[in-house]
Amino acid sequence: MQLSWSGPVARTATLASVGALLLAGCAHHKGDRSPAAPPPAPPPAPAARPSASPASPAPTVQAVPGRSPQQRYQVALQALQQGSVATARAELAALLADRPGDRRAQSLLSEIDVDPHQLYGADSFSYTIQAGDTLFSLSRRFLGNPLNFYGLARFNNLTLPVELQPGQQILIPGHYRTPERTPSTRRPPAAAAATVPGAAPTDAPARAAVSPAARQQAQQLRRQGLEQMSAGSIDRAVTLLSQASSLDPDNGAIAGDLARARRIQATVHSR
Repeated sequence: MQLSWSGPVARTATLASVGALLLAGCAHHKGDRSPAAPPPAPPPAPAARPSASPASPAPTVQAVPGRSPQQRYQVALQALQQGSVATARAELAALLADRPGDRRAQSLLSEIDVDPHQLYGADSFSYTIQAGDTLFSLSRRFLGNPLNFYGLARFNNLTLPVELQPGQQILIPGHYRTPERTPSTRRPPAAAAATVPGAAPTDAPARAAVSPAARQQAQQLRRQGLEQMSAGSIDRAVTLLSQASSLDPDNGAIAGDLARARRIQATVHSR
Protein backbone atom coordinates (compact mmCIF):
# COMPACT_ATOMS: atom_id res chain seq x y z
CA MET A 1 0.00 0.00 0.00
CA GLN A 2 1.53 3.33 -0.95
CA LEU A 3 1.28 6.17 1.48
CA SER A 4 1.11 9.66 0.31
CA TRP A 5 1.70 12.78 2.30
CA SER A 6 -0.30 15.76 1.74
CA GLY A 7 -1.31 18.84 3.44
CA PRO A 8 0.38 20.21 6.52
CA VAL A 9 2.05 16.96 7.33
CA ALA A 10 3.84 16.88 3.98
CA ARG A 11 4.99 20.44 4.34
CA THR A 12 6.27 19.77 7.81
CA ALA A 13 8.26 16.75 6.65
CA THR A 14 9.69 18.69 3.75
CA LEU A 15 10.84 21.51 5.99
CA ALA A 16 12.36 19.06 8.43
CA SER A 17 14.32 17.39 5.62
CA VAL A 18 15.62 20.71 4.31
CA GLY A 19 16.66 21.77 7.82
CA ALA A 20 18.51 18.51 8.34
CA LEU A 21 20.38 18.97 5.08
CA LEU A 22 21.37 22.52 6.00
CA LEU A 23 22.60 21.44 9.41
CA ALA A 24 24.63 18.62 7.87
CA GLY A 25 26.21 21.02 5.38
CA CYS A 26 27.17 23.49 8.08
CA ALA A 27 28.68 20.73 10.18
CA HIS A 28 30.63 19.53 7.17
CA HIS A 29 32.08 23.00 6.47
CA LYS A 30 32.93 23.56 10.11
CA GLY A 31 34.87 20.31 10.25
CA ASP A 32 36.93 21.14 7.15
CA ARG A 33 37.72 24.79 7.97
CA SER A 34 41.33 25.19 9.15
CA PRO A 35 42.12 27.86 11.73
CA ALA A 36 42.90 31.22 10.14
CA ALA A 37 46.64 32.01 9.86
CA PRO A 38 47.77 34.94 11.98
CA PRO A 39 48.45 38.10 10.00
CA PRO A 40 52.09 38.53 8.97
CA ALA A 41 54.21 40.52 11.37
CA PRO A 42 55.15 43.96 10.11
CA PRO A 43 58.73 44.23 8.80
CA PRO A 44 61.23 45.53 11.34
CA ALA A 45 61.93 49.20 11.10
CA PRO A 46 65.34 49.93 9.49
CA ALA A 47 68.06 50.61 11.98
CA ALA A 48 68.83 54.27 12.31
CA ARG A 49 72.16 55.10 10.74
CA PRO A 50 74.54 56.95 13.00
CA SER A 51 74.92 60.49 11.86
CA ALA A 52 78.30 61.08 10.27
CA SER A 53 80.42 63.24 12.48
CA PRO A 54 82.16 66.09 10.70
CA ALA A 55 85.80 65.45 9.88
CA SER A 56 88.04 66.89 12.54
CA PRO A 57 90.53 69.41 11.19
CA ALA A 58 94.19 68.46 11.13
CA PRO A 59 95.95 69.54 14.32
CA THR A 60 97.97 72.70 13.97
CA VAL A 61 101.61 72.34 14.92
CA GLN A 62 102.65 74.92 17.49
CA ALA A 63 106.18 76.04 18.24
CA VAL A 64 107.48 74.87 21.59
CA PRO A 65 107.58 77.85 23.97
CA GLY A 66 110.74 78.87 25.76
CA ARG A 67 113.27 78.07 23.04
CA SER A 68 115.95 80.51 22.02
CA PRO A 69 116.17 81.68 18.38
CA GLN A 70 119.25 79.50 17.88
CA GLN A 71 117.45 76.46 19.26
CA ARG A 72 114.46 77.14 17.00
CA TYR A 73 116.72 77.31 13.96
CA GLN A 74 118.42 74.03 14.84
CA VAL A 75 115.08 72.32 15.46
CA ALA A 76 113.78 73.61 12.12
CA LEU A 77 116.84 72.26 10.28
CA GLN A 78 116.52 68.87 11.90
CA ALA A 79 112.78 68.77 11.26
CA LEU A 80 113.30 69.45 7.54
CA GLN A 81 115.84 66.64 7.31
CA GLN A 82 113.24 64.31 8.79
CA GLY A 83 110.45 65.60 6.53
CA SER A 84 108.52 67.38 9.32
CA VAL A 85 107.74 70.53 7.35
CA ALA A 86 104.96 71.74 9.66
CA THR A 87 107.27 71.64 12.68
CA ALA A 88 110.01 73.49 10.80
CA ARG A 89 107.60 76.17 9.60
CA ALA A 90 106.19 76.70 13.10
CA GLU A 91 109.64 77.07 14.67
CA LEU A 92 110.84 79.44 11.94
CA ALA A 93 107.72 81.57 12.29
CA ALA A 94 108.28 81.80 16.05
CA LEU A 95 111.93 82.70 15.43
CA LEU A 96 110.95 85.49 13.05
CA ALA A 97 108.40 86.75 15.56
CA ASP A 98 111.31 87.28 17.99
CA ARG A 99 113.82 88.37 15.32
CA PRO A 100 111.97 89.76 12.29
CA GLY A 101 115.19 90.41 10.38
CA ASP A 102 116.82 86.99 10.83
CA ARG A 103 118.09 86.21 7.32
CA ARG A 104 118.81 82.56 8.03
CA ALA A 105 115.22 81.93 9.06
CA GLN A 106 113.88 83.96 6.14
CA SER A 107 116.05 82.02 3.69
CA LEU A 108 115.07 78.64 5.09
CA LEU A 109 111.39 79.57 5.20
CA SER A 110 111.53 80.64 1.55
CA GLU A 111 112.89 77.20 0.63
CA ILE A 112 109.77 75.71 2.25
CA ASP A 113 107.10 78.01 0.83
CA VAL A 114 108.46 79.53 -2.41
CA ASP A 115 108.40 77.65 -5.71
CA PRO A 116 111.96 76.29 -6.13
CA HIS A 117 111.96 77.28 -9.79
CA GLN A 118 111.28 80.82 -8.68
CA LEU A 119 114.13 80.60 -6.18
CA TYR A 120 116.73 79.09 -8.50
CA GLY A 121 115.36 79.72 -11.99
CA ALA A 122 114.12 77.29 -14.61
CA ASP A 123 117.55 76.31 -15.96
CA SER A 124 119.13 73.11 -14.71
CA PHE A 125 121.50 70.35 -15.69
CA SER A 126 121.53 66.63 -14.96
CA TYR A 127 123.91 65.19 -12.41
CA THR A 128 124.70 61.55 -11.66
CA ILE A 129 124.98 60.76 -7.98
CA GLN A 130 128.37 59.47 -6.88
CA ALA A 131 129.19 57.46 -3.76
CA GLY A 132 129.14 59.73 -0.72
CA ASP A 133 127.03 62.47 -2.32
CA THR A 134 124.34 64.04 -0.16
CA LEU A 135 121.96 66.91 -0.67
CA PHE A 136 124.13 68.88 1.75
CA SER A 137 127.34 68.29 -0.19
CA LEU A 138 125.70 68.95 -3.58
CA SER A 139 124.13 72.17 -2.29
CA ARG A 140 127.51 73.29 -1.04
CA ARG A 141 129.29 72.44 -4.29
CA PHE A 142 126.78 73.75 -6.80
CA LEU A 143 124.58 76.24 -4.91
CA GLY A 144 127.24 77.66 -2.61
CA ASN A 145 125.39 76.89 0.63
CA PRO A 146 124.82 73.45 2.18
CA LEU A 147 121.68 74.76 3.90
CA ASN A 148 119.97 75.00 0.51
CA PHE A 149 119.48 71.22 0.71
CA TYR A 150 115.72 71.51 1.14
CA GLY A 151 115.29 73.73 -1.89
CA LEU A 152 117.36 71.25 -3.91
CA ALA A 153 115.12 68.42 -2.70
CA ARG A 154 111.97 70.30 -3.74
CA PHE A 155 113.55 71.16 -7.10
CA ASN A 156 113.77 67.39 -7.71
CA ASN A 157 110.42 66.47 -6.05
CA LEU A 158 112.29 64.45 -3.44
CA THR A 159 110.58 63.70 -0.14
CA LEU A 160 112.85 63.90 2.88
CA PRO A 161 114.38 62.01 4.50
CA VAL A 162 116.08 60.56 1.44
CA GLU A 163 119.28 58.66 0.79
CA LEU A 164 120.78 59.30 -2.62
CA GLN A 165 121.95 56.20 -4.45
CA PRO A 166 124.99 56.06 -6.75
CA GLY A 167 123.87 56.23 -10.37
CA GLN A 168 120.70 58.15 -9.50
CA GLN A 169 120.00 61.18 -11.71
CA ILE A 170 118.95 64.51 -10.22
CA LEU A 171 118.70 68.05 -11.55
CA ILE A 172 120.95 70.83 -10.32
CA PRO A 173 119.58 74.38 -10.71
CA GLY A 174 121.53 76.72 -12.97
CA HIS A 175 124.14 76.02 -15.61
CA TYR A 176 126.84 73.42 -15.23
CA ARG A 177 130.11 74.63 -13.84
CA THR A 178 133.01 72.74 -12.37
CA PRO A 179 132.39 72.72 -8.65
CA GLU A 180 135.11 74.20 -6.50
CA ARG A 181 136.99 71.81 -4.34
CA THR A 182 136.70 72.26 -0.64
CA PRO A 183 139.78 73.91 0.87
CA SER A 184 140.53 70.84 2.95
CA THR A 185 141.28 68.78 -0.19
CA ARG A 186 143.78 71.33 -1.56
CA ARG A 187 145.48 72.39 1.65
CA PRO A 188 149.27 72.70 1.30
CA PRO A 189 151.52 71.33 4.03
CA ALA A 190 151.70 73.52 7.09
CA ALA A 191 155.49 73.75 6.86
CA ALA A 192 155.32 75.14 3.32
CA ALA A 193 152.78 77.75 4.32
CA ALA A 194 154.92 78.82 7.25
CA THR A 195 157.87 79.61 4.95
CA VAL A 196 155.90 82.42 3.30
CA PRO A 197 156.38 85.58 5.39
CA GLY A 198 153.13 87.02 6.62
CA ALA A 199 151.05 84.20 5.12
CA ALA A 200 147.82 83.46 6.95
CA PRO A 201 147.01 79.83 7.76
CA THR A 202 145.58 78.15 4.68
CA ASP A 203 142.57 76.77 6.50
CA ALA A 204 141.55 80.10 8.05
CA PRO A 205 139.15 81.14 5.23
CA ALA A 206 137.42 77.77 5.29
CA ARG A 207 136.91 77.88 9.05
CA ALA A 208 135.65 81.43 8.88
CA ALA A 209 133.13 80.43 6.20
CA VAL A 210 131.51 77.84 8.48
CA SER A 211 128.80 79.51 10.52
CA PRO A 212 128.23 78.54 14.15
CA ALA A 213 124.82 77.21 13.19
CA ALA A 214 126.33 74.93 10.54
CA ARG A 215 129.02 73.74 12.93
CA GLN A 216 126.47 72.93 15.61
CA GLN A 217 124.29 71.12 13.09
CA ALA A 218 127.33 69.14 11.97
CA GLN A 219 127.93 68.00 15.54
CA GLN A 220 124.35 66.85 15.86
CA LEU A 221 124.62 64.89 12.62
CA ARG A 222 127.88 63.39 13.81
CA ARG A 223 126.27 62.15 17.03
CA GLN A 224 123.38 60.66 15.05
CA GLY A 225 125.82 59.00 12.66
CA LEU A 226 127.81 57.42 15.48
CA GLU A 227 124.59 56.16 17.05
CA GLN A 228 123.56 54.54 13.75
CA MET A 229 127.02 53.00 13.38
CA SER A 230 126.80 51.53 16.87
CA ALA A 231 123.35 50.15 16.02
CA GLY A 232 124.72 48.44 12.91
CA SER A 233 123.06 50.75 10.34
CA ILE A 234 126.30 51.53 8.54
CA ASP A 235 124.74 52.97 5.38
CA ARG A 236 122.67 55.42 7.39
CA ALA A 237 125.74 56.28 9.46
CA VAL A 238 127.74 57.10 6.32
CA THR A 239 124.92 59.33 5.07
CA LEU A 240 124.69 61.27 8.33
CA LEU A 241 128.45 61.65 8.70
CA SER A 242 128.71 62.79 5.08
CA GLN A 243 126.16 65.49 5.79
CA ALA A 244 128.12 66.53 8.87
CA SER A 245 131.35 66.69 6.87
CA SER A 246 129.66 68.81 4.21
CA LEU A 247 128.56 71.32 6.85
CA ASP A 248 131.95 71.44 8.59
CA PRO A 249 134.55 70.12 6.13
CA ASP A 250 137.56 71.12 8.25
CA ASN A 251 136.44 69.19 11.32
CA GLY A 252 139.05 66.46 11.75
CA ALA A 253 136.92 64.40 14.15
CA ILE A 254 134.02 64.24 11.70
CA ALA A 255 136.39 63.40 8.84
CA GLY A 256 137.93 60.57 10.88
CA ASP A 257 134.53 59.16 11.81
CA LEU A 258 133.39 59.33 8.18
CA ALA A 259 136.53 57.56 6.95
CA ARG A 260 136.06 54.82 9.53
CA ALA A 261 132.39 54.41 8.64
CA ARG A 262 133.21 54.13 4.94
CA ARG A 263 135.81 51.44 5.64
CA ILE A 264 133.24 49.46 7.58
CA GLN A 265 130.70 50.00 4.82
CA ALA A 266 133.12 48.74 2.18
CA THR A 267 133.89 45.66 4.28
CA VAL A 268 130.20 44.88 4.84
CA HIS A 269 129.29 45.27 1.17
CA SER A 270 132.21 43.16 -0.02
CA ARG A 271 130.98 40.11 1.90
